[in-house]
Amino acid sequence: DWQGYVAIPKKEALCEAMESLIGADIAPDILADRIQAMQDEWKALNSSQPDRELWERFQTAGDKAFEPCRGYFAEVARQRELNVERRNQLIAELDRYESELDWSSADWKVVQKTLEAARDTFRSYSPVDRSAHNDTQKRFTQVCDRIYAHIQQEYDRNLDQKSSLVERAAAELDTEDLTLAIDNIK
Repeated sequence: DWQGYVAIPKKEALCEAMESLIGADIAPDILADRIQAMQDEWKALNSSQPDRELWERFQTAGDKAFEPCRGYFAEVARQRELNVERRNQLIAELDRYESELDWSSADWKVVQKTLEAARDTFRSYSPVDRSAHNDTQKRFTQVCDRIYAHIQQEYDRNLDQKSSLVERAAAELDTEDLTLAIDNIK
């Protein structure tokens, strides 16, 4: 019984604190955190005394205090959906870029810069829901990997050409005519 008597003043103080949040000039995300903390504190009091009146007062105040948060969280949800749409558009553009580019005559510096810009842009389309993030991240990585495979093929081709030049230059070391060897190496 004594715990119930101790809890009632604490619950009254929580009601007053919750009522003070109604119309408070606090950022919605911080306000929601404070409301949640007070609700957790109320639950932790767990008294055996019937306190229906106090609970209704606390709940009503909490609902009124949370009202500005509803619009904020609706806007955050809308922004997350918009970011998912933007990510999907970017993935579709990269997919089209990869399939339509003539890779035999590609400007590799432009391709590399396009890939870097796409990665930066993809990251800027945040936040998104976790499930949507996992899906879009997987598809984005796949298309980037396909583009990077073309770049890697070009790197390998260039490396082969350079190796061939080094072998030819090394073969010129055995030439008797030094002037001819220098001209061939050039």
